[in-house]
Amino acid sequence: LLWMGLINDKTMTRKIILILVIAVVPMMLSAQRQGRMFDDYFEKFKADRVSYLTDKLDLSVEEAEKFWPVYNEYQAKKEKLMEWRRESRGYGGRRDSLSVAEMETRMDQQILSELKVAELAAKYHKEFKKLLPVEKVFQLYHAERDFMSLMMRKLQNDHSQPSRGRGKAKSDKDN
Repeated sequence: LLWMGLINDKTMTRKIILILVIAVVPMMLSAQRQGRMFDDYFEKFKADRVSYLTDKLDLSVEEAEKFWPVYNEYQAKKEKLMEWRRESRGYGGRRDSLSVAEMETRMDQQILSELKVAELAAKYHKEFKKLLPVEKVFQLYHAERDFMSLMMRKLQNDHSQPSRGRGKAKSDKDN
């Protein structure tokens, strides 16, 4: 600010910089902490999914050795596509303020991303059938859906319950 000629006093410039640092650093730390919490949650989600699917599919050791590397590869590619899909939606700004061209671009990208996800699923469906009996592939798809339903219910229950420490429980004296 001193070099811009807005403030002529070095002490004042230092105070402004200090205030900016004090204001910005906690926001950056909070964002990092939230990112780590999401990463931890997502890793737990993936481990829970593997555990759930392992239980439901009842894979032999030989089947598991062949299946899990291919399934994990599929999930990694699917996650990348889903990330691209979220980014291509362009959440910046309101939908009602989009131009017709922007609307068309977003719709086209949405359809393209759905096609890519479907193509990936079809490719790996063939791979899964090479590795496992058809009955277990069928069980896999049902177990994946069941797991997602279970996780959605758990998430809804977690959000519907009041957080601990918020508010006070009423005692007989309060009434």
